[in-house]
Amino acid sequence: QKQVSIQPGRPLQAARSARPEPAARTEPEDHHPEHAAMLAALDATASGERAQLALELLCRHAQAAGGHLYVRSGADAVLAHAASWHAVPPPAALARFAASFWQQQLEDAEMSAVLTELPDVDDEVKPLRWYDAKGECFEALLLVDPRAQPSQRGLAILRVQDQRRRSKWPTRWIAALAARLE
Repeated sequence: QKQVSIQPGRPLQAARSARPEPAARTEPEDHHPEHAAMLAALDATASGERAQLALELLCRHAQAAGGHLYVRSGADAVLAHAASWHAVPPPAALARFAASFWQQQLEDAEMSAVLTELPDVDDEVKPLRWYDAKGECFEALLLVDPRAQPSQRGLAILRVQDQRRRSKWPTRWIAALAARLE
């Protein structure tokens, strides 16, 4: 990776401008047929209903008992609850966790954007496990489209039924799904 030098006193905005423009959005070429069908279903869905369908698809893929989807809202990157699936509205503790996790991701991304030209992209997105006060297990899955600026599009929090099972989250599929949350 090419490093961008930062001079003392150089404004953050100037450092950001040193990054290259994102490439034109293209569809990932190596989707699993199931993932391609899910994306096609999202494309055929009215924009106002996409968040609900996206969450349902994520929950089904993870074999989750339920979940919540939050999406980026407005220029100031506020996280807004967009959908719940097989769940009551998010409890206060879960909403606090989501807000804190989101803020940390934004701060990490901002620092990374200043220090590196291009973000590291792995083949798989790694969700974070979180346990509530009752001991229920949740996976927090950051929905990122690395071709977009800003790249963070949303956050899915899924209630895990089988804690031994780890879902596979291909980066390109998550990026394509995140792009459809706009």
